Formats: sequence, structure tokens, C-alpha cells
Amino acid sequence: MKKIIVWLMMVLLFLPSISTAQVARPGSPKQFSVELVEEENPYFVLRWKDEDATLSLSNSESYNNDLYVQVNFYIRNEDSVVMREMNFKYGDLVREQDGSTRIDLDLLRLGIIEEPVNPMFSSYNFRVRIGLAQRDILGSYTLFGSYSPPVSSGKIYPYNYASPWALPELDKAHEYDLIPESISNNMRDVITREEFAQVMVAYYESKTGEAIDPSGHHFADTDSQEVLKAAALGIIKGYEDGTYRPENPITRQDIAVVIGRTLQKVDPSLSLAYSPIAIKNGISAYAYDSVMFLVHHGVLKGDENNSLNPLDHTTREQAVLLTTRAYEHFQ
Repeated sequence: MKKIIVWLMMVLLFLPSISTAQVARPGSPKQFSVELVEEENPYFVLRWKDEDATLSLSNSESYNNDLYVQVNFYIRNEDSVVMREMNFKYGDLVREQDGSTRIDLDLLRLGIIEEPVNPMFSSYNFRVRIGLAQRDILGSYTLFGSYSPPVSSGKIYPYNYASPWALPELDKAHEYDLIPESISNNMRDVITREEFAQVMVAYYESKTGEAIDPSGHHFADTDSQEVLKAAALGIIKGYEDGTYRPENPITRQDIAVVIGRTLQKVDPSLSLAYSPIAIKNGISAYAYDSVMFLVHHGVLKGDENNSLNPLDHTTREQAVLLTTRAYEHFQ
């Protein structure tokens, strides 16, 4: 009993340092820009403005040596993709007269690419975030601020930050106008309820050639015309408090429900009815027919363990791929 009390006292002694570490979170880079300097060996200059939270950490003797910048690279040349991250000590970076922070990146010298930068044939995409390395009784970890919005240079592709395995189907999705501009800058982000509504409105309009009138529909927390179009079409619903909660991630089973409703709007004769099986894979009752219908038709697939993970969230590229498969399967 005494040992337990002593252990608890030691934990309490360490709690102030833990809570301090939790408060000391870096800010997010602002006004992020990328410049290509075209010399004999071209290189990129990344610039941004730091928030006060980051500047405060950099001026603190307790934190300045543990502060760093993480640069995320996404480089695409047709079907060839390079995705990397590199860390740079914050204190070693250049501070310009206007207060901007700067990194010069020679991708060839850093070993990120094997041939000199060629903006005619390749797309170079960058984003940065600030990290603070921390240590406590539980071990080592990093507190990150949010990423800057991604910035591109070079060849323009219709979407960026996509996984290499997804490119063939995403190219088809682009042909079908199923990738809204609002999600095209980073296809590996988790898709939200609003974003998936946009995808399915694009699906319906592409399939039918009909414009949707959003008038007469309202949510307390969004004026998005695409969300209101989806509501007018009857493929999405809000909550009892009148909200839609557009920024919330959407689950895989709810994606299936929205796809199912859209399929029936395009083809009213289509039936989603599916006889229940003994193992329901954790699927909610309201979503069961839609999920199993899409599984039966090869649109929705399980993971390596054959699990459908109905309550999991999904990325933009995965959601668009599901939509593309439905687009091609149901004519």
C-alpha cells in the first residue's frame, strides 16, 4: 500500500510538467508561399509567417532547441509519385527582414529527386508545420501545429497529394467530374460530411445532366449550396437540432447510405433491399441494406481482414474511388 501511495505522489509531482508540455503547442504557418529559383541547378524557396505561439517557443530557453519545421513533399510526374517528410531545426532557419521564415530546398542535393527540377513535366507540392519535441515520464512525443495549406509549383494536375495506388481511378473520377475543387488540393485528408455531399451532387448532375435547385432548404450551421442541393435531392439529412455539422468526418456506412440514396434518385426502379446475414460486421441497422448492396456489387470492399469497418472515417481519395466504382457499375 505504501508503495502505491509513493508512486501516486511521484506521478502528481510530474503532472505540472506534463500539463505545461500540453499548453506549449506551436502555431500554424501563415501566408505560406513557394518560389522556384531557376539557376543551373533549380531550387525552391519556402516562406511563411509564424504565429505568436511559435515565436514565443523559439524565444524560450526551455523550448527553442526542441522546435523544428517539418516539410512535407509530394512530387508527381505522370504515374510516378514521391512522398517524403524532412525535419529542419527551427533555430537554423533564415529570418527575413519582413519577419518571414525561409527554407531553401535543393531537392536534388537532399536526395528527394534523382534528376534536376523540371517544372514542365513534374508537379512539386509542399506544406509545412511546426513541431515541438517533448519528453515526460511516459516517453518522447511531438506536439504539432496544423499544416499550412499545400502550395504547388510546376505542372498542374487536377488533384494533388493522392496515393500512387489511387491515381488510375482518380483520373477516371476527374473525367466524370467527381472531384470538386474544394477537395482536390489534398486527396489524402479525411473527407467531411460537406465534402462528400459535394461529391454526390457532382455524381447526380454528371449522370443526369440536371441542375438541382437548393431553394427551400436550410441548415442552422451551413449555407453551402452543394449541401443544400444534396438536401433538396433527398440524399442527406441533418440532425434533430437543425444542424448538418458539415465539418464532421463521415463514416463509411454513411457514405454507403448516401451513395445508395443517390443511385435510387438516378434510377428509381433500383432496390437496395438485402436479406440480413448472421454476421453484420458492426453495421448499424439503418445502413445495413446500403452497405451490403454495395458490397454485393463490388463497390465497397473490406480490408485485409475482410472487415468493412463501417464506423471508420475515410480519406477523400477513398470516398471518391467508391463513388467512381458506383458511377461505372450502375449505368
